[in-house]
Amino acid sequence: MSNPVLVAKDGAIATVTLNNPRELNALNRNMWERLAEAMLALSLEGRILRPPEALKKRLINRVVRDDAIEAEVYASATRIADGSPLVARWHKQFVERLMVKSELTAGEPDESYTCFDSEDYGAGIDAFLKRTQPVFRGA
Repeated sequence: MSNPVLVAKDGAIATVTLNNPRELNALNRNMWERLAEAMLALSLEGRILRPPEALKKRLINRVVRDDAIEAEVYASATRIADGSPLVARWHKQFVERLMVKSELTAGEPDESYTCFDSEDYGAGIDAFLKRTQPVFRGA
């Protein structure tokens, strides 16, 4: 496979391109690793970005005033807790697995589809269609 992350430099400007069109540039573990390497190399610029610029560059997804951080963290944790416990567990498992530099086992790709057989998935679809809040049970 060709390099999944391309870095082109033009003087002081660098352009990072995701290069996996066969997979619609989906970020798999290999691409995350290459992207992290590219970003580390580019971060040597050593400039500290102000929050509005970091937001504009999509390095962060929100800016919160110092006096609102605790409330925002609590609100974020509440949103996570209100979601499906199975999904939160799977996301944590998948993120932890991305940290392991080894080939996927034969069964690991299939794990991402097990959610579709869960009661919580059915509850989420049903609530969406009825335009109600889902009640997740973790099953």
